Amino acid sequence: MKLRQAQRYQQAVTWLESTNGYGPDTDIDDNISWWEKWDDSLFGIKTSDIGLHDLEVSDLSPLAGLKNVRNLFITNSPVRDLSPVAALTRLELLYLQDVPVSDLSPLAGSERLKHLSLHGTAVSDLSPVSELDDLRSLAIDGAPLRDLAPLATLRKLEYLDLFDVEVTDLSPLLRITSLRQLRLTGIPVDNLRPLGEMDNLEAIHVSDVPVGERQIEWLRQRLPNCQIRHRPLEDRSE
Repeated sequence: MKLRQAQRYQQAVTWLESTNGYGPDTDIDDNISWWEKWDDSLFGIKTSDIGLHDLEVSDLSPLAGLKNVRNLFITNSPVRDLSPVAALTRLELLYLQDVPVSDLSPLAGSERLKHLSLHGTAVSDLSPVSELDDLRSLAIDGAPLRDLAPLATLRKLEYLDLFDVEVTDLSPLLRITSLRQLRLTGIPVDNLRPLGEMDNLEAIHVSDVPVGERQIEWLRQRLPNCQIRHRPLEDRSE
């Protein structure tokens, strides 16, 4: 069993080397699996931080052999299936940017995941996130997301950043008593009153959101110990 695990580890880390430099301008034979480009020279490499950028591949299966990965970055790649990520039991940070992932269910068992960033994905359902009991920060940018209700069960979430999503109701955030910092940018929320009940908040940044200065002033009165910054829709000076 240990020999098999060692072989899988060797295959995975050498695959990482083989993908180095493969980008959108590289001509790759579609008939060759990306993990078939192995090189045996990297056995023993430290693999706590993995970055996969601009890859013309969508199968993350080789990652399953890397048990020590703590930080995983995937950008500008046609990855749709996160199932292999479920095998990364020590994963603490996952950063996705410009990948067509829509299903987060493989992450539901990631007990150590603390930081999750989703930029330019197709995620519309945060239900799997509700099972990430140790999650501390969540950033979502440019996703067809409408419902924040799954976040209500998170007891350690401290930072939430919502940018260009379709959320209109902030009331689910009331139950996140651990939340300290909140950023709202370019979302169609026109009612900030739920935030007025969240005296746990230390900083709120509201930008390009259809709320008037009256709501902002009301919020400042309700939360005198919270730093509140506001950039109106028509203000582009910053």
